[in-house]
Amino acid sequence: MCFICHSELPHRKNKRIRALMNLHTQFFVCETCHIKQKPGTTVVYKWYNPLDKNPKGPFYGTSYDPATGSLSKGKDLLSRIAPFYQDQTTGELRPAVLEQDAPLARDYMKVRDTLSPEQREGIKNQFHEEIKPQGYGCRTCHTENSLLDFKRLGFAANRIENLKKLSVIGLLSNYNEFYLPEFFSEPQNQEDKP
Repeated sequence: MCFICHSELPHRKNKRIRALMNLHTQFFVCETCHIKQKPGTTVVYKWYNPLDKNPKGPFYGTSYDPATGSLSKGKDLLSRIAPFYQDQTTGELRPAVLEQDAPLARDYMKVRDTLSPEQREGIKNQFHEEIKPQGYGCRTCHTENSLLDFKRLGFAANRIENLKKLSVIGLLSNYNEFYLPEFFSEPQNQEDKP
C-alpha cells in the first residue's frame, strides 16, 4: 500500500543517507523498519510475497554469485523481508504489511487535493496508525546482535558477515560531512579547461 502515496524511493529528507536507505527497498517492505510494535505482541521477520503465502526462495540478495562476485538473483525476485505478528496462543503468523487499505489509499489520492489540510492529516494518520515515522538506524541490523536473524532468513555465511560488518555504517556514524575532490567539479572558465 505504501507505494500508492510514496514512491519506490521513499527516503528523501536526509540527503546524507537517502540513497543507502532507498537501496533497502529491494530487500524490505516499508513496515520492516517502520513498524510500530504494540505492547504484548511478538514480531517475527520472514520473507513475504503478496502472490505466494509460503515463498521458498532462494531470495534476491541472500548470497553471492561465485562467477561474478555480485549479489545472486535467486529464483524469487518479488519477496521482501517483512514483519509478522505472532499470535500468542496459536503461534500463527499474520503479516504486518498494510494491504487491506490499498483501495482506500487509491481513493484518497484521487481526492486529496480537494481536502483541507486537517482532513488530509486525519486520513494520513489513519493510514500510519501502525507505522512509526522514524525507521530503525543502521546498527539495528548491521551488527552482531542484529534485529534480523540472517541465517534463519536464508542468507549465506559470507553474506551474513558482510551485512553485519558493513564499513559504510562506520562512515555514516563517525563523519558528518564528506568532501569529494575538485575533479568532480565543472571548470569555472575557459582558462580552467584542459
